Amino acid sequence: MKALSVLFLFATIISQTACSILEVQGGIPSMARIDAWIAEDQYGHALTSLEHIPADTPHFTAYVSKRKEVELLAKKYEQRILKDIERITDDKDSASKLSLLDKALEKYPGSDILRERHKVVLKQHLRHVRRLDAEALLVRAQQLYNKLPLHEQDVRESPIDFSAHFTLQSMRGEIADMHNRLMAMADLLLDDNELSVANRCLSQARKFPADQASLDKLAALQKQIDGRLKYISEKEIKHQKQISDIKIKRQTKKRKTLSKKLQHDIDEAINANQLVKAGKLLNRLGKLTPDNPNYLKLKLQHREKVAEIVKRNITRGNSLYQQEKIYQAKNVWEEALKLDPKNKTLQTSILRAKHVLDKLRNLRQQQSTSAN
Repeated sequence: MKALSVLFLFATIISQTACSILEVQGGIPSMARIDAWIAEDQYGHALTSLEHIPADTPHFTAYVSKRKEVELLAKKYEQRILKDIERITDDKDSASKLSLLDKALEKYPGSDILRERHKVVLKQHLRHVRRLDAEALLVRAQQLYNKLPLHEQDVRESPIDFSAHFTLQSMRGEIADMHNRLMAMADLLLDDNELSVANRCLSQARKFPADQASLDKLAALQKQIDGRLKYISEKEIKHQKQISDIKIKRQTKKRKTLSKKLQHDIDEAINANQLVKAGKLLNRLGKLTPDNPNYLKLKLQHREKVAEIVKRNITRGNSLYQQEKIYQAKNVWEEALKLDPKNKTLQTSILRAKHVLDKLRNLRQQQSTSAN
């Protein structure tokens, strides 16, 4: 029985060795093995095995093509991982992003893109963790600060109570340690540019008693934070000014473009005797660029042409009126009034014509009634 077990073990070893020989020839894995790595996204193994292919390797050309294929697939894998990270929209969930990148780098450790992204996410994660640690530290510090007066009162009320004295002494030691921890945390937060939380740590540390060396260090840290905040504020002001300048520049360019188009349209309208349209366009141009010399020039041209047509229509209307063509006269005057709405002569003439037309209408009605 023992002999059979040994024989079976020997056969197994021989079988595995044969498979290994079939799978890897001259240090180059078989195509099947490379495909298996690709299926598992193990691009590190696949690319490493194909990095150096001797020219005398059987199927050398096929292996070279395979390496190009694997390199292309590896790039797609990088992009897929980066897209998966982008889908994690919660900035606080840096741990999930880090876990995803850790697994990806295990499969493809040679990826520079993934490694650089890992550095960025790791830095974000450490900042997030330190911010949470700082918040917890601030809560603990506030608790100590609130308890200190109570223990001091216990000692005053029971001066011979050794337990109260010991508790107070222990608390003062803890407070001194807390002062140092708050200072160290503020220093770390300053490196992370978490200036608001760093300021809170210093404010809390300032409440605790400390020696002159600690106070000097606190003042130095505060100076750094204030300097950084001033720099950020100035940078933000500069950035906002740049945005404002860009916006003004765009608006100016847009205004110039619109002004140029309006001038062209007004000129065309005046030449085509479309004076009502030209007047409306002139109003728009006047609001846009009232000091534009071309606007003033076009306005003068429009006014001269309007005056000419209005004068002609007034004369024509008067002629029709004298010929007792009251209705036609009124229409001619109303057309002229559209061009010059404030013209008193036209307003008076139209009212006169309407009055005459009303009288004629009433007279016809009376005659019609009498005839019936």
